[in-house]
Amino acid sequence: MDRSLEYLESRRWGLCDVPGCNEPADPHHLKAVGMGDDRREPSPRHYTADRLCKAHHTECEQISLEGFEKKYKVDLWWIALKSYVAWIVEKTPFRFSVWRHVLRMLLIGEGHGDFNK
Repeated sequence: MDRSLEYLESRRWGLCDVPGCNEPADPHHLKAVGMGDDRREPSPRHYTADRLCKAHHTECEQISLEGFEKKYKVDLWWIALKSYVAWIVEKTPFRFSVWRHVLRMLLIGEGHGDFNK
């Protein structure tokens, strides 16, 4: 079951992911959906959405993702990944030990063995 639209909707409400910015934000796709593509259709690209206010969204598209991340000292891919993992944890009734293992792998790159450690 594709839940990408549900995830995208969850990214609509919140503040900009740029540190220090407290402006309301909209989803910003790190992996572009493309001109003319229907954002109301399920797509794996929705899982790359972070939150940027209109000013930061426009600036990011004008100066490139790399330039934007360097200027603001922010890693939008890392923020998007953490947001997605947090959403999965919230939405999925899964054993805590499995999530602990997944988070440990993501955050410090350890624990590729037994889930029950």
